[in-house]
Amino acid sequence: MTKDQRKILKFLYGNPRTMLEVKNHFHFSDDQVRNIFNDNAFYGFYEFQHASDFDSTVLHINNSGISYVDDIKTDNFRFWIPIVLDSVLSVAAIVISIISLLLR
Repeated sequence: MTKDQRKILKFLYGNPRTMLEVKNHFHFSDDQVRNIFNDNAFYGFYEFQHASDFDSTVLHINNSGISYVDDIKTDNFRFWIPIVLDSVLSVAAIVISIISLLLR
């Protein structure tokens, strides 16, 4: 799945959107949107209701898409928490070392 497809899933998360809203939000052309949504790897994560014209087509994220977005959020959380904790502990150790050197 591409970065643009992940962004679209996050944009659809919670609220159905029209194709026009997706195009305007991400500044995509009609061809770009068609290429993104015609990708077989992306097809199982959304559903759409056909309308009279392309821009009025309503997009919904389905359960697979919701699960995928939730997994991305969880993975990001699991990735950044150890890095942030390690950085905070390292900075605290450096500060304590500097203070102990200054108090001698």
